[in-house]
This record gives sequence, structure tokens and C-alpha cells, in this order.
Amino acid sequence: MSTHIPQELVDIIMDNLDDDIPSLKSCSLAARTFVSSAQIQIFRKIEITPPTHPLSLSSSCQKLYKLLTSSPHLAPLVDELCIVLVGSETSFEYDADGQYLEDRHVTWIMSGRKTLALILALLDLKRISLVENAPVDWNSYGQFSMKWNELGGHLKSELSRIFSSPGLESVHLRGIVVESPYQLLSLFSEATSLKEMSLSRVYFTKRWDQRDPWPESQTWQPQLRSLLLSDIASDTFCRHLVNPRINLTRVNSLTIVTEGSDWREKIIQATHGSVVDLRIRYLQEPGTGVFKSIIGPNLRSLPSPLFG
Repeated sequence: MSTHIPQELVDIIMDNLDDDIPSLKSCSLAARTFVSSAQIQIFRKIEITPPTHPLSLSSSCQKLYKLLTSSPHLAPLVDELCIVLVGSETSFEYDADGQYLEDRHVTWIMSGRKTLALILALLDLKRISLVENAPVDWNSYGQFSMKWNELGGHLKSELSRIFSSPGLESVHLRGIVVESPYQLLSLFSEATSLKEMSLSRVYFTKRWDQRDPWPESQTWQPQLRSLLLSDIASDTFCRHLVNPRINLTRVNSLTIVTEGSDWREKIIQATHGSVVDLRIRYLQEPGTGVFKSIIGPNLRSLPSPLFG
């Protein structure tokens, strides 16, 4: 004998469980009434982690592809995808000589396997992250990062489609090698709904004097509300966001981690006082008067600078 559970009660339970995936799974197993609502919560945000071994046949990527193809109704539920480029599969421990115990390696996304591209082809994402969860000195100069121009053709095409999608709202990149600032910015230039962008550990293959910026004759479509820029342990790129064709006047949350104080202040000035939440990291204590130049009419509080 089945027991009917009012939909209002189901909604309340689901709202309270939110991201508690184990409890959501338990509910869906306990009563069929919960299955549909639980699936919406469970598949809203998906994380793909690196395989535990380069030749592993049971990676999270392959398991996800099998699930999405066997149950086609699940793919439209995925709003957010986090792709971990380097993570817990890698040991970051040192030996007695201060060297990494485990040989460093290029991120798995460069392996040429097609499964990730096949997954992306099934999804219409609102948020995407590709992040390198490794110590800064593990990957100096982007030697082991995702190299955009060397990605497999199908994967590069699917990522380009998502980056330029009119439905994309948020992008987070940490650990990418591109030709130039222009190529980096062109990835998102058509993303008309992009509101949040976080960029760090960005490396360029072109020499510093050949790194073409975003052209002042070309429109950059995103209207950002939240922006995080860090060019520490990275090639310098923050300055390239200061451009007449890149509109930062709607940014209300701004985080800047950069060595160059001049460009840091120019980015803040480019927001025209729209910033409400401001975070700054200084590598050395700023001189007197620096805060005067960053105070805008909407700033709720002076940022507490972090040193080091």
C-alpha cells in the first residue's frame, strides 16, 4: 500500500535538504514521490574529477556519460559543471629533499579522450568551472595546465560553444594556457548573459610584446556583475580588462590580486563606482592615500587588505 505525500511537503523537504546529496538519494529511495524533485537537486551541479590513474576505465567522466545517455531526461537538469583539472588524485607531498614525491603530469583533459566532449554536447550549462586544485609551485609557468590550442578538436569545439552560449551566466578558469589576452577574452565575447567571471593562473604562449589585446573596435558582449582577477603565479593579464569596449560599470563584486598597483586602481576606476563588495590583496603594504582612489559611492565598507 502506497502512501500519498502532499507536493507541498515534498517541496519543503527538498528545500531544506538543498545540497545534502546523501539525504536526497535516501529520500528518492524511500518513496517514489521524491524521485523527480530529488533528481533536480542532485543533478543541478555536477563535478567531474580526474581519473585515479591515467589508464583507468572507471572515471567519473565515463560514469556520468553512461548515466546521461541511459537516462536522457537527466541532462537538462544540469545547470552547473565543475571540471577538476588537477586534484586529489595527485600527491602534493614532498620528499626529504623538498621535491615532490610524485612526478608532475599534464592535466587529464589533454589526454585526447572523447568522453568529456560527448558529455558537454548533451548539456546546456548556466555555470562552468575548469579548475586546477594544486599548489602554486606545482605548476610554475603553466607547464602542466590545460593548453587551449592543443585540446582535441571535438572538446575544444564543445567548450567554445558553452563559453559563447547566450545562456552562460558564470565561468571560473584556474589553470589555462592561451596565445594572448585577445584569445582569452574572445572565448566569452558572445556570452551575452555572462554575469560572473573568475580568472587565475592564466599563461600566454606569445611573447609579452606580441600579446595582442582586445581591439577597441570590437564589442565584448558580457555585462559582468562579479569579477575575480588574479595574476599572481600567472602571466600579467589584469590590465587587459581595462578597455573601452569591455564594460565593467555593472560590476558590484570585485576581487583583485595583482602586483601592479597602477592597473589595480585602473580596474577599480573602470567600474565607475558601481562596486559594493571589494576585496584586494597586496604583496606589500600600500602607500598612504591608496584607499582614497578606490572609494566609490556604492562601496559598503573599506576593503581589509591582505598582505603577502
